[in-house]
Amino acid sequence: MPSKRRIIIVRWDANLQISKGDEIEITRGIGGSNTGSIRASVMKNITTGREERSRIEGILMTQMPTDINPPVKGTVQSIRASSGATEFELIEGVGVLEVNLTKLIKEIEPCIDKEIVERCIHKEDVEDVVTSGFRILEERIRTKIGAGLSSHGVDLVTEAFNPSNGKLVFGKTQPEQEGLFHLFRGAFMLFRNPPSHRFIEEYTEFEVFEIVALVNLLLSILDKCQTRKT
Repeated sequence: MPSKRRIIIVRWDANLQISKGDEIEITRGIGGSNTGSIRASVMKNITTGREERSRIEGILMTQMPTDINPPVKGTVQSIRASSGATEFELIEGVGVLEVNLTKLIKEIEPCIDKEIVERCIHKEDVEDVVTSGFRILEERIRTKIGAGLSSHGVDLVTEAFNPSNGKLVFGKTQPEQEGLFHLFRGAFMLFRNPPSHRFIEEYTEFEVFEIVALVNLLLSILDKCQTRKT
């Protein structure tokens, strides 16, 4: 579920205690994210809590450092150090959580539904990731209960999981069956429907992953459902 991010080359005119994966915020310097490079003069290492000032602050130069507003934030990648200077690549807008999310996804891919991996995990568009996940779930429900293409969304969920007369049963008690129905119905109403009708911007990359993980859980539960005996 990667997103397109800009890589910014950052030069720091002093020795710098920094490590790959550190989360950085640059507040002053020469250049900016729109130029693809920054000669930073003031920045904060969010990971370590250190605020740093380079030696170009206060030195008369042809071009002086200025405030960068909004500050440039990102995660450090490759680092090249030489005597008296450090240069590193900063992936703009990516926090430590998102870097670790990429590693997590690679580790758990074998445990995720293969169709979810193929159609959702490696897509970039948020709306496409979410709608594709629920499209897979819809098709699986439709196939399991033998419903036609005219059945979809909440109506399909009701046909499959209605605790009174739905075609599928999961759990040993009436409350469990009611919970199953509301779980699927709520997931469709809250997560599946909005991206189908409008662009969504309220979810972070990690939250989108959590939605896809929920769909993966619902697919696993669906596999365990039994056909209701008539």
